Amino acid sequence: MTSDLPFHNYVANKQDAMDRIHVLIGLPTATLGPGSKEHKESFRAIARFLGLNIDPQLDKIEFAAAISMHLGIAWEPSCWSAGGTITLEGLNRILRGLLNYENLNKMGVETVATQTSMDEFGPEQNGDESGYTENELQSTIANQLIELLSTQESPTEFDPSPYRFELADIRFSDNSWMSALAAVQGWLFLDELDLSDPNEFLTQLVKGLGFEDASKAIEESQGSWALNQSGLDRLSERLSKATRLKDEFLADLEVEGGTRESATGRWLELWEDEESEEDLGSGPVTASTDIWSISDFSSRADSGKLDLSPSYQRGDVWPTANSQMLIESVLRGIPLPSVIILRKGGDEPYEVVDGKQRLTSILRFIGKHPRALEIVRDQHQKSPDAGLWDLFQNDYPKFKRVWKNVTGTPLSSTVERENYFPFRIRTGITPLVGDMAQLQGKYYTEIKSSRVVIADMTVTVEELFESTTDYKVPLIAYSKATPRQIHEVFNLYNKQGKHLNAEEIRNALFHNLDFMRSLMVLSGDSADQEGIAPFLKPAWNELKTMSRTFDDYGFGTARYRRTKVLSWLSAMLLFDSVKNGEVKKLSTAKHIDALLKRIEDDPSDPLRDRKTILKAAQLINFGVSAHATVNYAFAPKFKDNSSGAKWQELQLIASLLGVTMAATVLKENLLEKLDLKSEELLKKSGSREWHRPSKTQTESQWSYISTIALHILDVLEVDRIAVDNILRSDFGYSPVTGLKLNRIYVGN
Repeated sequence: MTSDLPFHNYVANKQDAMDRIHVLIGLPTATLGPGSKEHKESFRAIARFLGLNIDPQLDKIEFAAAISMHLGIAWEPSCWSAGGTITLEGLNRILRGLLNYENLNKMGVETVATQTSMDEFGPEQNGDESGYTENELQSTIANQLIELLSTQESPTEFDPSPYRFELADIRFSDNSWMSALAAVQGWLFLDELDLSDPNEFLTQLVKGLGFEDASKAIEESQGSWALNQSGLDRLSERLSKATRLKDEFLADLEVEGGTRESATGRWLELWEDEESEEDLGSGPVTASTDIWSISDFSSRADSGKLDLSPSYQRGDVWPTANSQMLIESVLRGIPLPSVIILRKGGDEPYEVVDGKQRLTSILRFIGKHPRALEIVRDQHQKSPDAGLWDLFQNDYPKFKRVWKNVTGTPLSSTVERENYFPFRIRTGITPLVGDMAQLQGKYYTEIKSSRVVIADMTVTVEELFESTTDYKVPLIAYSKATPRQIHEVFNLYNKQGKHLNAEEIRNALFHNLDFMRSLMVLSGDSADQEGIAPFLKPAWNELKTMSRTFDDYGFGTARYRRTKVLSWLSAMLLFDSVKNGEVKKLSTAKHIDALLKRIEDDPSDPLRDRKTILKAAQLINFGVSAHATVNYAFAPKFKDNSSGAKWQELQLIASLLGVTMAATVLKENLLEKLDLKSEELLKKSGSREWHRPSKTQTESQWSYISTIALHILDVLEVDRIAVDNILRSDFGYSPVTGLKLNRIYVGN
C-alpha cells in the first residue's frame, strides 16, 4: 500500500493505528470489534480531545471526516469502505494529523483548551496603512467564515457544510482555519482546495484569489507558510463578496416562485459580474460637474448634439408606467439623479453614459424625442395637407385621430412606445393631488399652460420643460477619459435603478472594437447592422439567421444575454488558453475579456481586420446553423434535463464548439455528417459521460466543455490536428491544445 504519509508516521495495521491514536489522546488502548471495526466512541474521544463540537447524530465516517477537516487532512474515498468502516489509510491520516497537532503544542502553540477567543492571537503583527493588523483581519475572517458556515441553504452547485464550527475552532496558529475555509469554498466560488497538503492549499487559494505570484500573498511564519497581510486582505474581501451574494441568494429563495434552481442561476450570474468588474482599474479620469435645465437636454437632442443611444447602451425602453412615474416626480419638483455624459470633443455629440431612460421618458412626454420627430416629419412629407407636424406639437389627441386616418394604423400604447411618441400622465394616483390632480390622464399638449410650483416658484408646465427654470438636473461630464474609465467610475458611483450586468459593461468597454460590435449584431441584441457593423453586409443575408436561431434555443434579448453566449463561444474558439505549456483556466467572464483585451491591445491581431471578422462570423454562423438543424441529435436530458425545449448555456457552448470546430474541416459536408452520426451523438449526449457536472466552477466547466467538444470531433471523424492548423491559419489562434490538456473526464 502507498501513502502520502512519511514512512515513520505510517502504521501497517489498523489495531496499531488505533492504539497509537488512543495513546496520543490519553486513553487506554481498546481491541477493535469484529471484522477489525473501530469503535465510534474512539472518534468521539478524539473530538473531545480537540475541543470540537460535532453533531453526535453523524455516522462514524462523517464524524471522522469532521475531525480530519479540523486537522487539515483530506478525507477521500480511500479513507472508508462499505459497512461504515474506516480504512487503514483513513486511520493513518488521522494519526498524522494528531501527530502534527501534538508537535505544534510542544512548540508552544495555543491549543483549544487555552485559546478561548479570536481576540487572543498573541503578539500584535504589523498593520497596513489602513491600521488593520493581521490579528484584526484574522478575527474578521473567522467571523465571516462562521456566518457562511451557519447558512442552512445553498445553491445547487454544492451542499451546506455538515460540519459545525465555533469561533474558537477557527485558528490561524494551526491549520484549523483552512478546514473552515474548505467547508465553505463553494460559497467563495473557488475551485476545489486540497487539504492534504497545507502548502498546496495556500498556493491554490492565493491563485483563486487572483494573485499571479503566490509570494505576494504568502510568507514564512514559525517554520511554515502562512497568508501575509495582502493575502488576508484579499481573502477577507472575497469572503465579504461571498456573504453579500449569499444574502442575495437567500433573498431570491424567498420571492414568490423562487426555487433553488432559479436562485442558483442568479447567484452564478452575480459571481460572473463580480469577477468581470475586478479587472476594470484604469487610472485617473478628467470630469466636471454641472447642472442643466430640461431644455438644455431637449435642445441638444433636437440638434443632434446629444447621442441618447451610443452603441454600448441598452436598447430597451422603460415601460410607460415607469416613465409616467418619472414625469410625476418632475411635476412635483422632486430632484432627479445625475446624468452622466461623455464629451468626446470637436463636433462629436455628447454621449449619454447614464440617464438614457430618464431622458428618453422626458423627451417622449414633451414630444421632443429625435426618433419620434423623424417619424412624424417623414409622414408629414408624405401627407403635407394633413397637418401632422403642427398637431404633434400642439394637439396630440387630435394628432392620434388624424394619424389613424392617414396611415390606417391606430396609435396603441405599444406603437407609441416603439415610436417614442408621447404618453399620458397616469390616472387614479395619489402623488398628484390638489391643483395638480387636474393633470391626471392628460397629454403634455393639453397641460402646457397649467401651473405648478417648483422650488417655491409658480411656473407653467411648458416653462418647466422648455425654458430655463430653477428645476435643474445634475450633470457629470467626462472629457479626457476612455469608455473603460467612464464605466469603471460609473460602476462604483451608480447605485440608482438597475445595475449594468457584466455583458452590458463589456459591450461598453470594448464597443470600439469591430469584433465586439459584430457579436452584438450577429446575436440580434442590436438591430442596427448598417450603423454598427457595416462590414458584415456582404454576407448579411446568411448571417441574419443567427438571431432567429437564438430564439429557437430559448434565449431572449434582455440584457445582452445572446451576446454573452456568442462571446463565450468566440472566446472558446478563437483564444489560445495555453501559456508556457499550461492551460490558463479563466472564468467565463475573464475568458471573454481576455479575447477582447488581446484584440484591443494588439494592432496586428487578425481579428482587427474586418475581412477576418467576417470570415469568423461566417464560420460561427455555419456551425450554429448546422447545430440547430440537427437538434434531434442531442438528447433532451443533455439540454435541460427535462423536455429539451430550452438549451442551457454550458451544454450549448460545449456542443456548439465541437460542431463549429468540425465545420472548419468538413465544410459543406458538415450537415450530412451530423445527420449520419445523429444516433451516435444522441446516445452520447444521453450518457453519463456527457452529464452536466453538479458544480460548474471554472475547473469542472473547462473539463466539461473540453470533453464534449473533442467527443464531437471524434464522433464526426474529424482530425484535431487539421482543425488546429486551419484555425491558426485563418485566425492566428486555436483552442485545440488547451482543450486536449483539459479533457480529464474521458480519454485524452
